[in-house]
Amino acid sequence: MERKPKICVIGAGVIGVTSAFCIQEQVPGTEVTIIADTFSPSTTSDGSAGFWLPFLVSQQEAQRVK
Repeated sequence: MERKPKICVIGAGVIGVTSAFCIQEQVPGTEVTIIADTFSPSTTSDGSAGFWLPFLVSQQEAQRVK
């Protein structure tokens, strides 16, 4: 009898959930467990894209990009 691989992913943000999904997709039959203290919609990943700004340029340079 072949044993199914068991994998534990720490974190339920974008990286953790994507990693778990990709592992299951690439290795059929794998048992993936996600451990996190918070899950969507309470993760940092749920809001971080809305706060993105260029950070290595001055405010004046950033306004020219727009």
